[in-house]
Parts: sequence; structure tokens; C-alpha cells
Amino acid sequence: MTLRLYLDECAYNRRLVKLLRSAPYDHHVETPEESQLFGRTDEEHFGYAVGRGLILVTKDPEDFAALHHRHPDHPGILAIYQNNLQSEMTARDIARAIQNLIDANAPIEGVFQALNNWNW
Repeated sequence: MTLRLYLDECAYNRRLVKLLRSAPYDHHVETPEESQLFGRTDEEHFGYAVGRGLILVTKDPEDFAALHHRHPDHPGILAIYQNNLQSEMTARDIARAIQNLIDANAPIEGVFQALNNWNW
């Protein structure tokens, strides 16, 4: 299953983009760089993703959890919680967690999913 993803500024990482776009993942990925949204608000990133039917990937879970509660009709939010330790999720961990979510047939549309729970 190919997902349509938007990485916000916090989650944007060239290695992650490359992994998600390449086999075995082959996801459609849009970035703030490509969409010219660097420096914009979380609401603008969220609006961009929703307007284009993209699942938003973020490392800013608190702000996007609030947006999820205010606007529950969205393609999905995949959040990465960070603790600033060596155990942080790498780009490969994030790509694998997304694939684990897909393989489990977990709900995404209209859901706020913590990718940390899918990192195995």
C-alpha cells in the first residue's frame, strides 16, 4: 500500500524522504521545501496536508494533537515523540514504523497515531 505523506518542518529529513520514496516503501512524499512552506505555522502545514489529502508526519505531537482535536476530519497524523536520547527514532525506524502500521491494517484516516508505538 502506497501512502501519500507530508513531512512537516520538524519531521523533514532528506534521508527519511529518500527512504520513504524508494523501494520497498514507494510512498508519495511532499516536503516543506517542495511546497515552499518553510517558516509557516503548524496550522498552515496542517491545512496544506488536509487540502491535498496527505497524511501529515510530525515530530511536534502536542501541537498537532490539538489540531487533530479541533479538526478531526483529516487524512491522518503520524506523530513521533522525542525524548532527546540515543533511543530517538532514526529515519529508518520511522519508515519501518509506517510500514508496520500499514501491515497491521491500523486506521490512519482521521486518526492521530504515535509512530513510536509501531517501532519494532
